[in-house]
Amino acid sequence: MGRRHLEYSKRKRLSLTLILFVLVSLLGSMHVIWSADGTFEELLEQGQAQIKSNQFTEAVDSFLRANRMKNDGSVDCWIGISQGYRGLNMYDEAIQAADRALKCAPDDTWRARAHLEKGLAIIPKVDLILEYPEVAETEFLAAINLNPNPPLPAAHYYLGQMLLKDSKAGAAVEHMKLYVQAEPQGGLAAKARQVIDRNQFTNRTPANTRSFVPSRRDDAPAFLIPDFSFRTMQGQTFNKQALQGKMVLFDFWASWCGPCRASLPQLQQLHDHYARDDRFVLISISADRSERTWRDFVERAGMDWPQFFDRDLRLNRAFNITSYPTYLLVAQDGSVLLRFSGWSGRRDEFLHDEIDRRLKTGPNTP
Repeated sequence: MGRRHLEYSKRKRLSLTLILFVLVSLLGSMHVIWSADGTFEELLEQGQAQIKSNQFTEAVDSFLRANRMKNDGSVDCWIGISQGYRGLNMYDEAIQAADRALKCAPDDTWRARAHLEKGLAIIPKVDLILEYPEVAETEFLAAINLNPNPPLPAAHYYLGQMLLKDSKAGAAVEHMKLYVQAEPQGGLAAKARQVIDRNQFTNRTPANTRSFVPSRRDDAPAFLIPDFSFRTMQGQTFNKQALQGKMVLFDFWASWCGPCRASLPQLQQLHDHYARDDRFVLISISADRSERTWRDFVERAGMDWPQFFDRDLRLNRAFNITSYPTYLLVAQDGSVLLRFSGWSGRRDEFLHDEIDRRLKTGPNTP
């Protein structure tokens, strides 16, 4: 009995030892898994390093994982996510992330950083359509006026960039000077000095950012469509008064224009998308030399939205059209929101987004 009891005790101790070994192994594995995931601070630092090394996909993943640890409420993570999306050319997502950063920003300094990031995400859209810089101006101006500590000199530089696009070179020079004054050896200083040198004799606009309010142009009438009246191929009569309250996309084109023909599938999709919404209308105005050629082409191409043959180019001259295709998006009050030439998939996407946004929020949307 004694020998059996001794063997039993040995087996029991061996079993306990094996169980303990397995538990220790499992705990070790769990520790390895936890360490690979990292703490919030580790993931945040990892994401910031990945941004610097242009690993944007990995950076977005790191920031998203870190943000989950803060119940998606980390302003630092949302700004990092926006930076990552910008690096991936996903500008809509970048803007949305910057908006999330604004919502959870704990103070004016963080709000300023979020406004700066949102402005940077908007710039590629401005460059894409070559119009509408005041949207980005508003974000950079907000970043400056919040008076963050530490300050954000880059906001002056990028505001200056947008002011140049908005034909306000004098104000642009003043903001470039403010950037150079704050960061004389900064990474953007050489470009800022070039802007200053090229535009230093332009009439100056005071750079008091708290009193400066971005606008489309100083002369508002330049953004209003002229008076007009015409009858379309389909028998509809349009004039400036009749279109009040509607958003209008004017398409100035010609059948001999290759880019105009290439844009037709997207225009057809745009027309079909809003066909049942009487708040929007697409109107094509042809600069063709022959009315018969124009009519034949419109019928063959199935262009079933309002079409007008500008026989003597009266409308083309009134709208100052010098190249084809040219598009004007006009707001419900008759002011020109966008004006651009040429077409691309990205411009098509931006135009859809812009029309949807303004139809949802009303005619006075900034």
